[in-house]
Amino acid sequence: MKFLVFFMDLAKSACFKYILLLLFFFFMAAAIRLLKNNRRLKEENKSLVLQCQKSEEKNKSLLLRCQKLEAELNYKKQKSQEYRDRQEAEEAEKADFEEHSAEYCSLKDSCMNRNESRFFYYINNALKKIFRGPEREDFIVFPQVSIHAFINMPDDNRKSLLLSKNIDYLVCQRFQKVKTGKNNKPYKSYFYRPRIAIELDGPSHWQPIYGEEALQKQKEDDALKDNLFNGLGIPFIRHRLTDGRIRKSDEAAIKEKLQEAVKSIANR
Repeated sequence: MKFLVFFMDLAKSACFKYILLLLFFFFMAAAIRLLKNNRRLKEENKSLVLQCQKSEEKNKSLLLRCQKLEAELNYKKQKSQEYRDRQEAEEAEKADFEEHSAEYCSLKDSCMNRNESRFFYYINNALKKIFRGPEREDFIVFPQVSIHAFINMPDDNRKSLLLSKNIDYLVCQRFQKVKTGKNNKPYKSYFYRPRIAIELDGPSHWQPIYGEEALQKQKEDDALKDNLFNGLGIPFIRHRLTDGRIRKSDEAAIKEKLQEAVKSIANR
Protein backbone atom coordinates (compact mmCIF):
# COMPACT_ATOMS: atom_id res chain seq x y z
CA MET A 1 0.00 0.00 0.00
CA LYS A 2 2.81 2.30 0.89
CA PHE A 3 4.56 1.39 -2.42
CA LEU A 4 1.42 2.28 -4.37
CA VAL A 5 1.15 5.60 -2.63
CA PHE A 6 4.83 6.27 -3.30
CA PHE A 7 4.46 5.42 -6.97
CA MET A 8 1.45 7.69 -7.38
CA ASP A 9 3.31 10.55 -5.72
CA LEU A 10 6.25 9.95 -8.01
CA ALA A 11 4.00 9.95 -11.13
CA LYS A 12 2.72 13.36 -10.15
CA SER A 13 6.23 14.77 -9.98
CA ALA A 14 7.91 16.57 -12.97
CA CYS A 15 10.99 14.36 -12.72
CA PHE A 16 8.95 11.27 -13.49
CA LYS A 17 7.40 12.94 -16.52
CA TYR A 18 10.85 13.90 -17.73
CA ILE A 19 12.07 10.32 -17.34
CA LEU A 20 9.08 9.00 -19.30
CA LEU A 21 9.72 11.52 -22.04
CA LEU A 22 13.36 10.44 -22.27
CA LEU A 23 12.31 6.79 -22.43
CA PHE A 24 9.83 7.63 -25.20
CA PHE A 25 12.51 9.37 -27.29
CA PHE A 26 14.94 6.54 -26.62
CA PHE A 27 12.51 3.89 -27.85
CA MET A 28 11.55 6.04 -30.84
CA ALA A 29 15.22 6.46 -31.82
CA ALA A 30 15.74 2.73 -31.42
CA ALA A 31 12.69 2.03 -33.58
CA ILE A 32 13.88 4.46 -36.29
CA ARG A 33 17.34 2.88 -36.21
CA LEU A 34 15.76 -0.58 -36.57
CA LEU A 35 13.65 0.60 -39.51
CA LYS A 36 16.72 2.09 -41.25
CA ASN A 37 18.71 -1.10 -40.67
CA ASN A 38 15.80 -3.17 -41.99
CA ARG A 39 15.56 -0.98 -45.13
CA ARG A 40 19.32 -1.17 -45.65
CA LEU A 41 19.22 -4.96 -45.31
CA LYS A 42 16.34 -5.15 -47.79
CA GLU A 43 18.28 -3.02 -50.31
CA GLU A 44 21.40 -5.15 -49.80
CA ASN A 45 19.29 -8.26 -50.27
CA LYS A 46 17.80 -6.83 -53.46
CA SER A 47 21.27 -5.93 -54.75
CA LEU A 48 22.53 -9.42 -53.98
CA VAL A 49 19.53 -10.95 -55.79
CA LEU A 50 20.23 -8.77 -58.84
CA GLN A 51 23.91 -9.76 -58.78
CA CYS A 52 22.93 -13.41 -58.53
CA GLN A 53 20.54 -13.02 -61.48
CA LYS A 54 23.24 -11.31 -63.54
CA SER A 55 25.73 -14.02 -62.63
CA GLU A 56 23.19 -16.68 -63.56
CA GLU A 57 22.52 -15.00 -66.93
CA LYS A 58 26.25 -14.69 -67.53
CA ASN A 59 26.71 -18.36 -66.67
CA LYS A 60 23.89 -19.28 -69.03
CA SER A 61 25.49 -17.18 -71.79
CA LEU A 62 28.87 -18.81 -71.19
CA LEU A 63 27.25 -22.24 -71.18
CA LEU A 64 25.48 -21.53 -74.49
CA ARG A 65 28.73 -20.24 -75.98
CA CYS A 66 30.58 -23.34 -74.80
CA GLN A 67 27.85 -25.54 -76.27
CA LYS A 68 28.05 -23.63 -79.56
CA LEU A 69 31.85 -23.94 -79.67
CA GLU A 70 31.58 -27.63 -78.85
CA ALA A 71 29.02 -28.11 -81.65
CA GLU A 72 31.27 -26.25 -84.11
CA LEU A 73 34.25 -28.32 -83.03
CA ASN A 74 32.29 -31.55 -83.45
CA TYR A 75 31.08 -30.38 -86.88
CA LYS A 76 34.65 -29.59 -87.97
CA LYS A 77 35.84 -32.95 -86.64
CA GLN A 78 33.07 -34.67 -88.57
CA LYS A 79 33.87 -32.79 -91.79
CA SER A 80 37.57 -33.44 -91.33
CA GLN A 81 36.91 -37.14 -90.85
CA GLU A 82 34.62 -37.19 -93.89
CA TYR A 83 37.33 -35.47 -95.93
CA ARG A 84 39.95 -37.98 -94.78
CA ASP A 85 37.59 -40.87 -95.53
CA ARG A 86 36.85 -39.41 -98.95
CA GLN A 87 40.55 -38.92 -99.65
CA GLU A 88 41.32 -42.48 -98.61
CA ALA A 89 38.46 -43.79 -100.74
CA GLU A 90 39.63 -41.76 -103.75
CA GLU A 91 43.21 -42.94 -103.30
CA ALA A 92 42.07 -46.55 -102.98
CA GLU A 93 39.85 -46.14 -106.06
CA LYS A 94 42.71 -44.53 -107.98
CA ALA A 95 45.12 -47.29 -106.98
CA ASP A 96 42.57 -49.94 -107.95
CA PHE A 97 41.91 -48.24 -111.29
CA GLU A 98 45.63 -47.96 -112.04
CA GLU A 99 46.09 -51.64 -111.31
CA HIS A 100 42.95 -52.91 -113.05
CA SER A 101 42.25 -50.14 -115.58
CA ALA A 102 41.59 -52.61 -118.42
CA GLU A 103 38.75 -54.14 -116.40
CA TYR A 104 36.90 -50.81 -116.23
CA CYS A 105 37.58 -49.59 -119.77
CA SER A 106 36.87 -50.71 -123.30
CA LEU A 107 37.75 -49.45 -126.75
CA LYS A 108 35.20 -47.42 -128.68
CA ASP A 109 34.31 -48.41 -132.20
CA SER A 110 35.34 -44.94 -133.35
CA CYS A 111 37.10 -41.91 -131.88
CA MET A 112 34.33 -39.76 -133.42
CA ASN A 113 30.56 -39.94 -133.42
CA ARG A 114 28.52 -40.54 -136.56
CA ASN A 115 28.30 -36.91 -137.65
CA GLU A 116 31.98 -36.25 -136.89
CA SER A 117 33.12 -39.37 -138.76
CA ARG A 118 31.12 -38.51 -141.86
CA PHE A 119 32.29 -34.91 -141.78
CA PHE A 120 35.89 -36.11 -141.38
CA TYR A 121 35.44 -38.11 -144.58
CA TYR A 122 33.97 -35.06 -146.37
CA ILE A 123 36.97 -32.91 -145.34
CA ASN A 124 39.49 -35.45 -146.61
CA ASN A 125 37.53 -35.98 -149.82
CA ALA A 126 37.36 -32.21 -150.39
CA LEU A 127 41.14 -31.89 -149.91
CA LYS A 128 41.67 -34.62 -152.51
CA LYS A 129 39.66 -32.60 -155.02
CA ILE A 130 41.41 -29.33 -154.13
CA PHE A 131 44.93 -30.81 -154.29
CA ARG A 132 45.06 -33.24 -157.18
CA GLY A 133 48.85 -33.60 -157.19
CA PRO A 134 51.39 -34.99 -154.70
CA GLU A 135 50.84 -31.86 -152.60
CA ARG A 136 47.70 -33.53 -151.22
CA GLU A 137 49.85 -35.89 -149.17
CA ASP A 138 51.28 -32.94 -147.27
CA PHE A 139 47.87 -31.84 -145.96
CA ILE A 140 46.75 -34.06 -143.08
CA VAL A 141 43.57 -33.78 -141.03
CA PHE A 142 43.75 -34.44 -137.27
CA PRO A 143 40.46 -34.85 -135.36
CA GLN A 144 39.78 -33.78 -131.78
CA VAL A 145 42.99 -31.83 -131.22
CA SER A 146 43.62 -30.08 -127.90
CA ILE A 147 44.37 -26.39 -128.45
CA HIS A 148 47.41 -26.43 -126.19
CA ALA A 149 48.95 -29.08 -128.52
CA PHE A 150 49.58 -26.51 -131.24
CA ILE A 151 49.36 -23.09 -129.54
CA ASN A 152 51.82 -21.63 -127.06
CA MET A 153 50.09 -20.42 -123.92
CA PRO A 154 51.03 -17.85 -121.26
CA ASP A 155 52.44 -19.29 -118.06
CA ASP A 156 49.86 -17.73 -115.76
CA ASN A 157 46.24 -18.13 -114.70
CA ARG A 158 45.03 -17.44 -118.25
CA LYS A 159 46.52 -20.77 -119.32
CA SER A 160 43.65 -22.61 -117.62
CA LEU A 161 41.17 -20.93 -120.00
CA LEU A 162 42.56 -22.95 -122.92
CA LEU A 163 43.79 -26.20 -121.37
CA SER A 164 40.41 -27.92 -121.63
CA LYS A 165 39.54 -26.55 -125.10
CA ASN A 166 39.63 -28.74 -128.20
CA ILE A 167 39.17 -28.13 -131.89
CA ASP A 168 37.11 -30.64 -133.88
CA TYR A 169 39.48 -30.82 -136.88
CA LEU A 170 42.89 -29.34 -137.53
CA VAL A 171 44.34 -29.36 -141.05
CA CYS A 172 48.14 -29.38 -140.90
CA GLN A 173 50.71 -29.04 -143.66
CA ARG A 174 53.68 -31.38 -143.49
CA PHE A 175 57.14 -29.93 -144.07
CA GLN A 176 60.39 -31.75 -144.49
CA LYS A 177 63.82 -30.58 -143.43
CA VAL A 178 67.17 -32.23 -143.96
CA LYS A 179 69.33 -32.02 -140.86
CA THR A 180 72.80 -33.20 -140.02
CA GLY A 181 73.10 -35.78 -137.28
CA LYS A 182 75.98 -37.68 -135.75
CA ASN A 183 79.00 -38.31 -137.94
CA ASN A 184 77.63 -35.55 -140.24
CA LYS A 185 75.06 -37.95 -141.65
CA PRO A 186 72.00 -36.17 -143.09
CA TYR A 187 68.52 -37.24 -142.03
CA LYS A 188 64.98 -36.09 -142.78
CA SER A 189 62.95 -34.30 -140.15
CA TYR A 190 59.20 -33.71 -140.46
CA PHE A 191 57.01 -31.17 -138.72
CA TYR A 192 53.34 -30.34 -139.09
CA ARG A 193 52.28 -26.70 -139.23
CA PRO A 194 48.65 -25.84 -138.27
CA ARG A 195 46.92 -24.36 -141.30
CA ILE A 196 43.12 -24.56 -140.97
CA ALA A 197 40.92 -25.08 -137.91
CA ILE A 198 37.41 -26.48 -138.36
CA GLU A 199 34.49 -26.72 -135.93
CA LEU A 200 31.33 -28.75 -136.51
CA ASP A 201 28.57 -26.89 -134.67
CA GLY A 202 25.37 -28.68 -133.69
CA PRO A 203 22.17 -26.99 -132.40
CA SER A 204 23.60 -26.84 -128.85
CA HIS A 205 25.77 -23.92 -130.04
CA TRP A 206 22.72 -21.64 -130.45
CA GLN A 207 19.82 -23.41 -128.70
CA PRO A 208 19.43 -24.14 -124.94
CA ILE A 209 19.29 -27.90 -125.46
CA TYR A 210 21.19 -28.53 -122.22
CA GLY A 211 19.90 -25.42 -120.42
CA GLU A 212 20.55 -21.68 -120.53
CA GLU A 213 23.71 -21.93 -118.43
CA ALA A 214 25.24 -24.51 -120.77
CA LEU A 215 24.28 -22.39 -123.80
CA GLN A 216 25.93 -19.30 -122.28
CA LYS A 217 29.11 -21.26 -121.60
CA GLN A 218 29.08 -22.62 -125.15
CA LYS A 219 28.74 -19.09 -126.57
CA GLU A 220 31.67 -17.94 -124.44
CA ASP A 221 33.82 -20.86 -125.66
CA ASP A 222 32.87 -20.13 -129.27
CA ALA A 223 33.73 -16.44 -128.89
CA LEU A 224 37.08 -17.37 -127.31
CA LYS A 225 37.98 -19.63 -130.24
CA ASP A 226 36.81 -17.07 -132.82
CA ASN A 227 38.98 -14.34 -131.31
CA LEU A 228 41.93 -16.69 -130.81
CA PHE A 229 42.18 -18.02 -134.35
CA ASN A 230 41.36 -14.70 -135.99
CA GLY A 231 44.09 -13.07 -133.92
CA LEU A 232 46.62 -15.78 -134.79
CA GLY A 233 45.77 -15.60 -138.48
CA ILE A 234 44.62 -19.23 -138.79
CA PRO A 235 41.60 -19.68 -141.10
CA PHE A 236 38.75 -20.84 -138.88
CA ILE A 237 35.77 -22.63 -140.43
CA ARG A 238 32.51 -23.06 -138.55
CA HIS A 239 30.09 -25.46 -140.22
CA ARG A 240 26.56 -25.49 -138.85
CA LEU A 241 24.33 -28.54 -138.69
CA THR A 242 20.95 -26.81 -138.57
CA ASP A 243 18.90 -29.87 -137.62
CA GLY A 244 21.74 -31.73 -135.91
CA ARG A 245 22.32 -34.20 -138.77
CA ILE A 246 24.98 -34.17 -141.45
CA ARG A 247 23.82 -34.60 -145.05
CA LYS A 248 25.33 -35.09 -148.48
CA SER A 249 24.90 -31.38 -149.24
CA ASP A 250 27.38 -30.61 -146.46
CA GLU A 251 30.18 -32.12 -148.56
CA ALA A 252 29.91 -29.41 -151.23
CA ALA A 253 29.60 -26.71 -148.55
CA ILE A 254 32.78 -27.76 -146.72
CA LYS A 255 34.65 -28.06 -150.04
CA GLU A 256 33.78 -24.47 -150.88
CA LYS A 257 34.86 -23.22 -147.44
CA LEU A 258 38.12 -25.19 -147.64
CA GLN A 259 38.91 -23.74 -151.05
CA GLU A 260 38.60 -20.22 -149.65
CA ALA A 261 40.77 -21.15 -146.66
CA VAL A 262 43.45 -22.73 -148.90
CA LYS A 263 43.54 -19.58 -151.06
CA SER A 264 44.06 -17.43 -147.97
CA ILE A 265 47.02 -19.51 -146.70
CA ALA A 266 48.53 -19.72 -150.20
CA ASN A 267 48.94 -15.94 -150.21
CA ARG A 268 51.00 -15.97 -146.99
